[in-house]
Amino acid sequence: MSADTDGWSVRIGDEAAGLIGRATAARRAGGVSGVLFVVLEIAFQLADYYRPGIEASVIFLVAFVFGWFYAIRLMARARRVVAARVGLPTQDAKWVRLRHGTEGFDRWIAARDRPGWPSSGWR
Repeated sequence: MSADTDGWSVRIGDEAAGLIGRATAARRAGGVSGVLFVVLEIAFQLADYYRPGIEASVIFLVAFVFGWFYAIRLMARARRVVAARVGLPTQDAKWVRLRHGTEGFDRWIAARDRPGWPSSGWR
């Protein structure tokens, strides 16, 4: 069993916690790539080095878009894993609260007795 540094493994299991970790890394890498893309675009335009520089910086744009969409896919997969663990049907996996940290997940799971759960009534 891996070290649980952020508290997710205890709550949702190692598989889903690993998916969240990978999604976080992909989102951060995509964000850094997006910032690099913007900085390089501005720098190449100021240096009048349009075509080769701008075409080269498109690699960072592609990495930005890929990182963000890959993170979205990983979080959706983590939601499905958690939904199965909690006993929700697959179509209700979209209501699993993972993006709001462990506290948000704890509030969501604690509201199981309230009417309208998992989609509403958990706040």
